[in-house]
Amino acid sequence: MCVLTIVTVNFNSGEGLGLTYNSVIQQIALNRERYQWILIDGLSHDKSSDFCRSPYDVNFDVVISERDSGIYNAMNKGLDLAIGDYILFMNSGDGFSPGFSLRSWTNFLESHHGVYYTNVFVKYKNRNNMLVDYSRKSLRFNLGLPFCHQAVYVPRSIYKHNRFDESYRIYATLPYFYQVLKNNRIEHINITSCIYDMSGVSSTISRNNVRELIRFNKNVGEYDINIFLRIFLLSVKSRIKKLLKFN
Repeated sequence: MCVLTIVTVNFNSGEGLGLTYNSVIQQIALNRERYQWILIDGLSHDKSSDFCRSPYDVNFDVVISERDSGIYNAMNKGLDLAIGDYILFMNSGDGFSPGFSLRSWTNFLESHHGVYYTNVFVKYKNRNNMLVDYSRKSLRFNLGLPFCHQAVYVPRSIYKHNRFDESYRIYATLPYFYQVLKNNRIEHINITSCIYDMSGVSSTISRNNVRELIRFNKNVGEYDINIFLRIFLLSVKSRIKKLLKFN
């Protein structure tokens, strides 16, 4: 029997955690023995704390609520606690997409062994969800993760060999999955599995994001003037969007 570990990381996002909680519960309730669900909370002081105690906590296999040094420190804690054959990170605010069957997908994982990723819906505030079809995108890491980590299913045997580099505050998924793909084949499956909340810190281009993108590209030996210009243009585009939003 294939067991899937779902890790949910949260800090002061009670509303987002509620959405994720309802989405996951609907998918795992009927086959509970096939899923391990871990909640890693950064000692929230909003209504997130309700999910760390009765009656909600009984639906998690592990609940950790303590201070951490950032999202990737929390995600590493989840890796340490995972016991499933596959691991999925479904963080606060994210959820499974309508029509997706986690039961059928777990059956697929049971008969296969590899790294798989799917399409996603991205969720914007005050806008309709937008489908992102990754079958049309190349696996290039220069400007960010070429897929959504909430839609990547990785065997625990692979995940456990690596840890998220916590010196990255925003883009630790970049060096992590870059290393995973260097040593393992990844396959796109043309279904849509999740809704990704675009309000997260890695979803916008800030000065700190630009620094980390440049650092990553330098570390993998792919930094040149063309990459710099593309990162710079992304930053300008993001700032213009912010200005238009507040005007």
